[in-house]
Amino acid sequence: SKLPSEFDITDYVGTRDEGRGMSGENVLAVEVYRWCDGSYLEDQDMFRYSGIFRDVTLWAKPKDGIWDFTVKTALSKDYSAATIAVDGIEGEWGATLYDADRKKVGELNSSTAQPLNLSTVNLWSAEDPYLYTLVVRKGDDIRSCKVGFRSVEIAPNGAVLFNGRPIKFKGVNRHEASPVGGRTLTHAEMERDVELMKKYNVDMVRTAHYPPDPYFVRLCERHGLYLMPDGNVESHGLGYGTNSLALYPSWEKAHVERNARMVVNYRNSPAVFMWSLGNEAGMGPNFDAATAAVRALDPTIPVIYRHDCGKLPIDADTYVTLERTRERGLYPKCFFHIEYCHAMGNALGHLSEYWDEYYRSPSLIGGAIWDWVDQAVWKTADRVGPDGRPLRYLAYGGDFDEE
Repeated sequence: SKLPSEFDITDYVGTRDEGRGMSGENVLAVEVYRWCDGSYLEDQDMFRYSGIFRDVTLWAKPKDGIWDFTVKTALSKDYSAATIAVDGIEGEWGATLYDADRKKVGELNSSTAQPLNLSTVNLWSAEDPYLYTLVVRKGDDIRSCKVGFRSVEIAPNGAVLFNGRPIKFKGVNRHEASPVGGRTLTHAEMERDVELMKKYNVDMVRTAHYPPDPYFVRLCERHGLYLMPDGNVESHGLGYGTNSLALYPSWEKAHVERNARMVVNYRNSPAVFMWSLGNEAGMGPNFDAATAAVRALDPTIPVIYRHDCGKLPIDADTYVTLERTRERGLYPKCFFHIEYCHAMGNALGHLSEYWDEYYRSPSLIGGAIWDWVDQAVWKTADRVGPDGRPLRYLAYGGDFDEE
């Protein structure tokens, strides 16, 4: 429910034909089911709203146009040069790369099928989010996307190297929550989120616990935020033991598909530095299959998941005590605190003490505070204020007479 679903409706679109009394007007109707089998994998701690939370669009492309393409970038060993290639387009096509000043850098095309070499390159990072523009053409179909050159590596001492330099991620977990729109955020609200994050030195976002709105991804690319998309997989209501859906073959496709489609949608984004397979969904072969699918689609950045860390290059956990964090820092395997310093209410203690430990050990690469904004909505009270208008307050779970 948090990734695009596409339907070919060509055969159902009516065109104007006065002779047959056809006006050419069409009605686009979408039917939404509140509960389905997928609901078992969407058991995140959040309000359960009904409806459509993201855009519904109708668009057309040339019959022999571009369905999808993958941008593949690589840096030289000293990070001073780069290559770029385009894959996944059938037939004849061409592409042009422009720099941030809209100056032409070079071209690619299907006839040579060779990467474009850049002898010098501007790198993308949160501190300097330099973006190139790639324009791809196939016949009358013209597409474009932003391109950032960056690399993500894990050093032998457990540090994460971004463009060759060790980095500590000062992150937050971010639910899509608006006191007015619920799960539906306006572009202005997303822009305000990013503005505040940059203002207060947040440099990383974990999109708890589902893939983000595409517009938010573009904002992270443009303004410089490291992005960890979460797969829309959370089944904690069934526990993490023998009832976990990660163990049942009948649920493998759902685990794999939700993660694979997330990668396909956002693999071209330079802001994405890790793929998270989901949250609080136990351990089992379904996550092994999901990991294999993600790595097959994008082998360039690490995969992370709270459970089953022994099979992944990065350990991840939530709300680890300060003492245990200090002990964990003695090990060379990379560790990321995917949730810590619970910030709802009057919490968020020991922040400086945690960061003393993160800076003390190269393998402790930072963390993501829970969470960015309270998931509350405005509710009208049964009283009026001095101006005669009904008073309102921010309502939380339990404030709606639910059982």
